[in-house]
Amino acid sequence: MIPQFTETIRRIQMKLEENERGNLTRLMKTKEMLQQQKEG
Repeated sequence: MIPQFTETIRRIQMKLEENERGNLTRLMKTKEMLQQQKEG
């Protein structure tokens, strides 16, 4: 039973890290777009 939980936890951690990278990418892109609007 424990190995099953370990695998589930690992999958959840990977998914959370993936989501975090996606959020960071969106945040950086939004910041870039705002900077371009400010300059132009």
